[in-house]
Amino acid sequence: MASDGRCFSNLIAIKADRAGADAIKTPTLLNFKLVIAIKKSRLATTSNVPERSAYIIQSPHILNSFPPKGTHMNLQGTTVLVTGAGAGMGRAICVELIKKGAKVAAVDIKKDGLVETGKVALASKKNYLPIVLDITNTSKVAALPKLIAKQLGSVDVVINNAGIIQPFVRLEDLKQESINKVMDVNLFAPLNLIRVFLPTLKVKKKAFIVNTSSMGAYTPVPGQSLYGASKAALAQLSAGLASELANTDVKVLLVYPGAVSTDIAKNSGIKMPKMDIDTSKIKMSSADKAAAMIVAGIEKDKKRIYIGQDAKIMNLLSRVNPNWAAYLINKQMKDLLK
Repeated sequence: MASDGRCFSNLIAIKADRAGADAIKTPTLLNFKLVIAIKKSRLATTSNVPERSAYIIQSPHILNSFPPKGTHMNLQGTTVLVTGAGAGMGRAICVELIKKGAKVAAVDIKKDGLVETGKVALASKKNYLPIVLDITNTSKVAALPKLIAKQLGSVDVVINNAGIIQPFVRLEDLKQESINKVMDVNLFAPLNLIRVFLPTLKVKKKAFIVNTSSMGAYTPVPGQSLYGASKAALAQLSAGLASELANTDVKVLLVYPGAVSTDIAKNSGIKMPKMDIDTSKIKMSSADKAAAMIVAGIEKDKKRIYIGQDAKIMNLLSRVNPNWAAYLINKQMKDLLK
């Protein structure tokens, strides 16, 4: 198996037990044998894959199509809760949702950010409810379902977008206060929000829980070990939750953003000039593009979304050759480590 950049072009083939696309229409685990065909970039064909192979995809998440997807969700008139709505990706999600005709309950710790989000979204009191709230405050979070239902109607979609990074320091230098804050915001707050809103979501004909993980969940970043652990935990929580809800009308969408222009360092209270949008040398996806992908993912009943080529490539590479993936990230990010 190649251990260099050629792994970027790896393809995964699905070999059907019978020929033709008809084998794919009603997929079950018994209908398929999974064949991994690692190819060099110059071989962009399926010449060495058996003729009965029906499809080729560029993602290792083959089981993403099991069970078959349900009906698409129309966001018009729905009520959506968005955390971290005062800036970055959260703001862009709010804007996209309101364009789709949804009503948005926007949660953030900063009032000014929520006000600006409402202005950017051209929102009104009928479709936008700004809520200044620390999502780690469990008692105040518990009051959200009734508060939002009274103003906008009961919630149909919960988007756990809020997240923070840790200071760029080695694990032994990380203070307990920072450890608690990262885990509270990135894992325990989404967990609590899910538990609080599940009774409301379960009575809906169609509902969604969207959890924002990170490329850091599967790719080790020096100086962000705890952040990566918190996002990996959220990803695994989402996978388990999706299994628990498999026979309900509540769907779970897991989002893996790569580098997105959101000023996450600044919003996390960390001074990192090299991580600023205007000064970073890392190629980033725009917050608007990320938001559009997430909203489209809800509409199309997606299970996972990878935002940015970096997230997609590193996801594949971390499975094919995790040591090489770790080396590449370390080479790119090591200068940020204090």
